[in-house]
Amino acid sequence: MLQDKCLLSIPGHVRRLIDLLNGAGFSCFVVGGYLRDLILQRPTHDYDLATSATPEEVAAVMSDYRTLPTGLVHGTLTVISEGERVEITTFRKEGNYSDFRHPDQVWFTESIEEDLARRDFTINAMAWHPRQGLIDPWGGRKDLEKRLIRAVGIAGKRFEEDALRIFRALRFSSELRFEIEGVTRHAMEKASPLLRHVAPERLRLELERMLTGVNLAAVLEDHASTLAVAFPALESLRGAQAGEKESLYQIAVRRTAGVSPDPVKRLVALFYDLEEVSCADSAATVAQALRFSRDDLAKIQLLSASKAVEISEDLRSIWRLLHGWGEIGFFDVMELLLADTRARHPRDSLRESVLERVKQSAAELVAGGRNLSLADLAVDGRDLIALGYRGPAIGRGLELLLEAVCVEGVENRKTVLLRELDRFGAEIQA
Repeated sequence: MLQDKCLLSIPGHVRRLIDLLNGAGFSCFVVGGYLRDLILQRPTHDYDLATSATPEEVAAVMSDYRTLPTGLVHGTLTVISEGERVEITTFRKEGNYSDFRHPDQVWFTESIEEDLARRDFTINAMAWHPRQGLIDPWGGRKDLEKRLIRAVGIAGKRFEEDALRIFRALRFSSELRFEIEGVTRHAMEKASPLLRHVAPERLRLELERMLTGVNLAAVLEDHASTLAVAFPALESLRGAQAGEKESLYQIAVRRTAGVSPDPVKRLVALFYDLEEVSCADSAATVAQALRFSRDDLAKIQLLSASKAVEISEDLRSIWRLLHGWGEIGFFDVMELLLADTRARHPRDSLRESVLERVKQSAAELVAGGRNLSLADLAVDGRDLIALGYRGPAIGRGLELLLEAVCVEGVENRKTVLLRELDRFGAEIQA
C-alpha cells in the first residue's frame, strides 16, 4: 500500500522554496513526475513545482537564488537551489495544439485543478500542498495502486495535443511495470499516425528511457503495432518468419530483453536482424534518423557488424578481436552474441558454451595484463627505422610484436623484441 508519509521525503532545499512561495501569499504544490515518484518511493531528481505566482512574481520571491528563464512563454522558471535545478511553473490552461506539439495559446490561472486537467496521465495529474495534502481530481492515486496508465479526460484529445504522449505511455509502462488502461490504449493506437509529427530528437529521448525499462519485453510484445508506426522497419521483422512458429520480431524481443539495460545495446538487439529483411534499413540507419550522437553511432555500427564475424576459441583470434574492438567493445559484443544465441537457439547449449569460453579467455587475457596497446611496447617505430624498416612494414612489425607479447607471452623487453623481428621476416615485408 502506498504511504502518505513518503511525501515528507521532499529535500529541505526544495521544501524551502515551497515555503517561500506559500509564505508570500501564493499557492505552491509539488506536482508531476516528481510527486508520482515520491509516492512510489522511487529515486528522483526532477523537481517540479506548480504555483499561482506568475514567473515575475516567482523571480521576485526567489531574488536570493539564481534563476533561469527556461520556459517563460509557458510560465516556467528554473531556480538553482543547492546546485540542483527546480522547475517552478505557473498554473496554466492551454488552447488547441495545431502543430500536435505546442499549445497555440497559454493562459495563466489561479486554479491548481485547471492546471492538472491539462496534464497527460492521471498518475502525473496530482498535486501536494504542505497544508492541503493531496489534490487528486483524476484518480491518479488509485491508478498508482492499480499500476495503471490512464489518460486525463478524453484520451484521444490528449494524444492529438501531443503525439509524443503515446511514447511517454509506453515509456512509463516499461519503466514502472504498469499496464496501459484499455480506453487509453485504444486511443494511442488510433492516434499513432500522428507520431510522424514528433521531432526525432524528442522521440529518441523517450525511446532511450523505454529501452532501459524493466518491463520492456512486455511493451514490445503488447504494443508492436503502435511501435511499428513509429519505426516501420519493425513491421518487416514482424512479417518475417524465423521458423514455423515465430517471427524475427519475436526473436528480437527475447534478444533485447537478454542484454543489459543500455539504450544503445538494446536498440541494436532489437534491430539486429533488420538487414536480413531490408536492403535499406539497419540499426545504424534507425539511429541516424533519431539523431543519436556520433559516439553512439560508432558503437551501434560495431555491435551490428559483429553479426558477420566468425567467433573462434583460438586465443590468437580472441586477442585480435579484443585488440581491434577494445575491451569495452569486445565484451559488449559478446553480451549481444550470447543474447542472440539464447533468443535464436534456446536449446543449443553448445553454441552458448563456446561463446562463454571465448568470453572467459578474453577476461583472462585482460586480467593477466595481456591486453596491451602499441604504446605499451618496449620498442617503437624509431627502433624499427634504425634497423632499416620503412613504410607499412613498420606498422606491421609493431603489430606482430604486440601480438607476440600478448598471445605468446614473449617478454616485453627491447632486446628480446628486436630479436623477435627476425622470426617474422617476410611477414613484415609483405
